[in-house]
Amino acid sequence: MNSSYLHQNYSEAYQEFFSKCSIVVSCPLMFDWMTANSVYYKGIVIKQKLPLKIYLGIEYTETGKIEFGTTPVFSFLQNKFISESISQYILEVEELVHYLTAYFKNAKSLNRKGALIHCLAELPFDHDLNHQGAFSAGLSVVLGLFFGTQKTDQLREWKTFSPKFLLESSDQEFQNVFLLAWKINHIIARGITWGGGAFSGLASSGYPIIYLPDKTVTNVDYDLYKENFHAIQDVSCLGYDSRDLFPDIDGNILWPIDVAIIFSGKGLINKFKSQKTVHYDDTLEKLNSVVRDFFEKDIQAKKVVPEFFENLVMSPESLHKRIVEVSSIASLLIFDQLHKILMNGYNETQVMMFIELMKKDTSLLQVALCKQHIFQIL
Repeated sequence: MNSSYLHQNYSEAYQEFFSKCSIVVSCPLMFDWMTANSVYYKGIVIKQKLPLKIYLGIEYTETGKIEFGTTPVFSFLQNKFISESISQYILEVEELVHYLTAYFKNAKSLNRKGALIHCLAELPFDHDLNHQGAFSAGLSVVLGLFFGTQKTDQLREWKTFSPKFLLESSDQEFQNVFLLAWKINHIIARGITWGGGAFSGLASSGYPIIYLPDKTVTNVDYDLYKENFHAIQDVSCLGYDSRDLFPDIDGNILWPIDVAIIFSGKGLINKFKSQKTVHYDDTLEKLNSVVRDFFEKDIQAKKVVPEFFENLVMSPESLHKRIVEVSSIASLLIFDQLHKILMNGYNETQVMMFIELMKKDTSLLQVALCKQHIFQIL
């Protein structure tokens, strides 16, 4: 199943969507070749575009307001598009509308009509295949076209540029669209975001996109997302098409790995809830109380410092540091193996090694999440 298949077999849903909207843009969905939280653990982001999309369209109204309308989403369970509300997936709709209204305040002179925003998703949001990034990138672009702050000719021109060129260019229009998409993503995710999802949605490439944010982005407390919102403006990042880094790749090479999406049941709608930072100070005190209650006398009397005491009580941050170090290594190993596959084409041994590395990276993430969960319980 891909976008063309859905267009052919569910044409009525698309006709209804396009008939409402005067402006429509689309953005591809993607998956990560490594765990989505890799960058939080100081790794790199490698995103692969899929032949499935999110569409964002604007219906002109007389209200003079920015509002959200219907959201047709393809349902595997019902084998059809079903109409849903975007508020099912985004908790901060009011905050998002408030920010966008303020952002385009000066552009209202270019378009005094209201914008009723419709969204069509070719995969359910609960699959989380960069839905946040695609939605944010598409919304940034479609509103720019609506308010006249960008032109369709610019979009066509950007498609001819590599991701590296776009980030390094002095094209202020692209930088504005990217930063707005990043900030939209930041609001709906209710936490600091790396910008990789939004950027990959705007960049054109059939090969994996590699993205590395500035280290300051990954060192921000999730709970301070509102205070750090405007810091996005000053963040630098690096982005590449795989061919930017691997110029020796044959430009006509066929992608050596088939990709399929297996529907294993309805996913959990998390409504992009905020992620909470582990507060090590509180945890440290609770762990110390455990030690005082059970082991303190013997530790002091015999002057023995068990390893668990040193790691968990004296320096619980060291556990996080170890996870970070191993995750960084894992992401670089995946990156290196990806290069070998793109260079040499299909080789069963190399592909299996690539898959094993991804499985280990996923296992490592589960350990990290388990560790955070334990700290939060304490």
